[in-house]
Amino acid sequence: TMVSIVKNTMAVKSIFLVLYLLNYTYAANILGIYFHAGKSHHILGENLLKELARRGHNVTMASPFPLSEPFPNYTDIHLKGILEDQLARESMFMKMNEGHAFIGVNDVLELTRAQTELTLNHTEMAKLLKSGTKFDVIIIDWFMNSGILIYGKLFEAPIIPIASHGTTHLANYIVGNPSPPSYVPNVMLNFSPNMTFLQRVVNGLVTIGYNLAGYNNMKYHETLLEKYFENPPSFEELKETVALVLSNGHYSFESARPFVPSVIPVGGFHVQKPKKLPEDLQKYMDSAKEGVIYFSLGSNMKRHPNLKLFITHGGLLSTIESLHHGVPVLGIPIFGDQKANIPNAVAAGYAVQLELSDLDESTLGRALDEILNNPKYGENAKKRSRLLHDQPLSPMDTAVFWVEYVIRHKGAPHLRNAGIDLTWYQYIMLDVALFLIVILLAIIFTVLYVIYR
Repeated sequence: TMVSIVKNTMAVKSIFLVLYLLNYTYAANILGIYFHAGKSHHILGENLLKELARRGHNVTMASPFPLSEPFPNYTDIHLKGILEDQLARESMFMKMNEGHAFIGVNDVLELTRAQTELTLNHTEMAKLLKSGTKFDVIIIDWFMNSGILIYGKLFEAPIIPIASHGTTHLANYIVGNPSPPSYVPNVMLNFSPNMTFLQRVVNGLVTIGYNLAGYNNMKYHETLLEKYFENPPSFEELKETVALVLSNGHYSFESARPFVPSVIPVGGFHVQKPKKLPEDLQKYMDSAKEGVIYFSLGSNMKRHPNLKLFITHGGLLSTIESLHHGVPVLGIPIFGDQKANIPNAVAAGYAVQLELSDLDESTLGRALDEILNNPKYGENAKKRSRLLHDQPLSPMDTAVFWVEYVIRHKGAPHLRNAGIDLTWYQYIMLDVALFLIVILLAIIFTVLYVIYR
């Protein structure tokens, strides 16, 4: 009868719905490898892995920063010795404030190489490999550490690198993402997106220099892998383990740039729901009739309607938090990507930049007067904040979706573009250009020969 047919149809639909939900809510085994002892890098990985654990996945995190308190579905592997190694090298970071874009780069490369080797040779990682534990996906911090991709082969799992510096040359090459130096400034340069001719010349040369340094670093990591593994895969083979890159970027604070399907902007996913302020701080900020200026050389910006200005070194997490709350910025960049983050904020109209070498009572006073007495900075900060919030999903929900997407689709190989497999001269069509030049010259010489023979 019609009634029984309807009942049977509804029953079938219910069964399919249950099966779909069971598949969708599958508890995966997820490994995080965050060996770099930079706390700002670790915040990104820890927050994402905690959220994945909160949603029922089984998470294992290998890092120098174990949790202070137990967290459900979250297991720490403490990589002892890496933090101590980095603390012994802290002076190198100040070199990157002394001048051009290449100062301190060798020190940073030495740091990441040392930390990669400490990880590859770490007893805790050896125990994990011997345990036979299987993982559905591996999430890593991507910071010039191509040797870490070996774990994708060892655990037979796809890898999702998180590009903590946003969408830059540091991660573009592992997924074939274009980054035209004509309008995308190098992350180490103090340039806005609207570069002059000379700035484009410098940006092009620096980009070439960094690409050469990246190639040399990749070869070093290949040699490093040979030290610990018999017949290890080449870097070209290791790139096959990369499913996609989660970029800590977004067009609300980065200049507009191209993305291939395997680059997912999730900038702002580290920002947590605001917690209640301590009673004394809440009372202090509530009573500040003229507003509050907040100074911090880290993240965890406090949210309050009386907050008028954020003074920061311009780390990307801090910059994103200022936009999340719609607060203008006085940026004093010190090293690294800070020297690009603050010019981007200045170009967007919600920040004033002050060089550390120029910092004194007079320059600080003028900068504060400019921001506090000119409403455009607050207006632009709120405008950019609306752009950051105007998304179909929150940055964290977007990040979680794509991690689970990679798990559901077994590494999502369909997102991989052919540009990854091209040589550099094929990628920029140099071979085609030379071929056409040869053909053109042949035609010219043939015509001249016919005319003047």
